[in-house]
Amino acid sequence: RIERKNGEIATLEVRVRPIIYGDKEAYLGNCVDITELIEQRRQIVQAKKAWESTFDSISDLVMILDPDNYVMRANRAVKDYTSMSLEELGGKSYLEVYGLEDAVETKIDSSKGTKLPEHFEIRDQTRWRIFSVSVSPLLDPLGQKVATVHVARDITQMRNMEDALFQSEAQFRGLAESAIDIIFSVELDGVISYINPAVKEILGLSSAEFIGIKLDRIKSAGLFTEKVKEQLTKNLSGPGVEKAIPFFEIETEDALGRKHVIEVSARRLPNRIVGIARDVTERNRMQQQLIKASKLASIGVLAAGIAHQVNNPLAILLVHSSLLRTILTEKEEVPDGIKEEVSGYLDTMEEQVERTRRVVSGLLEFTHPERSAPKPSDVNAIVQEGIRWVKQRYSFDEITMNVKLEKSLPEALADKVALEQVVVNVLQNAYDAMEGSGIISVSTENPEGKTIRIRVSDNGPGVPTDIADEIFEPLFTTKSGNKGTGLGLSLSAMLLERFGGQILLDKGCKNGACFVIEVPVYRGEK
Repeated sequence: RIERKNGEIATLEVRVRPIIYGDKEAYLGNCVDITELIEQRRQIVQAKKAWESTFDSISDLVMILDPDNYVMRANRAVKDYTSMSLEELGGKSYLEVYGLEDAVETKIDSSKGTKLPEHFEIRDQTRWRIFSVSVSPLLDPLGQKVATVHVARDITQMRNMEDALFQSEAQFRGLAESAIDIIFSVELDGVISYINPAVKEILGLSSAEFIGIKLDRIKSAGLFTEKVKEQLTKNLSGPGVEKAIPFFEIETEDALGRKHVIEVSARRLPNRIVGIARDVTERNRMQQQLIKASKLASIGVLAAGIAHQVNNPLAILLVHSSLLRTILTEKEEVPDGIKEEVSGYLDTMEEQVERTRRVVSGLLEFTHPERSAPKPSDVNAIVQEGIRWVKQRYSFDEITMNVKLEKSLPEALADKVALEQVVVNVLQNAYDAMEGSGIISVSTENPEGKTIRIRVSDNGPGVPTDIADEIFEPLFTTKSGNKGTGLGLSLSAMLLERFGGQILLDKGCKNGACFVIEVPVYRGEK
């Protein structure tokens, strides 16, 4: 090593050999500056060490294979996995690393001649590990494959997690698919990502009609009414915190137009909303029946006491009223003016006694109505008989009755006496609503084949919307004065329910009130 004039240190390689110079022995010296060569060698050594350090620090199994797929070099991860030294691994087939059978070798060796990267999985049957393998060719300057870089990543844990996730998803999907309640999921962008088949059973709409569609593009029908969409959309906005969405109920219709009450509960998750919708129509109906039964029980106890305690005094009042009327007629000394005045008082008293007796009789009939087995019945004949009875009892001088009965009506399975009583009661209500003049319309139809409908409408004042849900309750009446007992509609509803019928108020009627009586069609002896 020498120091140059500029102070830098240079490394020289000196070569000396003996020579004959003239007739004397001499030495020929040659000095070459190898400073840069030494630096290049040092950098190569450092690069080699860095490469080997990097090669060995890779957690994946890395091998360099010769064209016949024998190991030329392997990193430390291969050594640790096989418990072989790097020297022992040299020259071995990669098959020994994984304990593979010959059948698998053929599959992997199929990429032997390719010059493109290959990807596949290897299962080590001896150690029960799964590897994702990437094989990339090393090419010489002429483009010929001289070796292969074989990189294998252990994905056993990932595969196990995927299998566990798949099984868990399959389990919960199975539970959701077999649930009788509607289960749904809505993404943050408002797209419905899942809804189970129960929606078909409850509302007659398939899952495909909802999945992948945004809430704002769904028609306000079925499950996703405006109220549901409003609640869900409101909770989709804002911070992604987990919170419960309060229970709420909606009234909706299924694909066949049948009304349902759906109870919806949902929960906002950080990335979506999940919810359950339960059809509580039957539950609510049963609750209403229990409430009605409780009322009936109370009315029954009351009616039993009233019947005994009130009817006898009422009978005595009527007898004495009749006696007073007879005495008043026989007394000639009583002026005619006083006779007329007293007679008017007696008329009023007898009317009130009769009204009280009707209330008591209605209570008894309401709590213990006569029963008869439903039989095939001619609905048109029953309606005509009810109309005839009402016309005989009431004056229709200023009231027009329009009757339109469907001629090809099938027979109904009904209690004839009870159905006629219901028809008469509804006609009486319509008559009272007319207040002396107006139009009553009566019609029959069989629109769906399953039920027969009797429609009775009038052009009276109608039923106020705020009490529309109460008119079928016992003792509730809209009639003024002494006209109503509040038992007619509730008794009608109870009589119809006993043979599968029902009475409804058509809330869509624009003028007056419209009641619809539905009775089942007779299907023959079954």
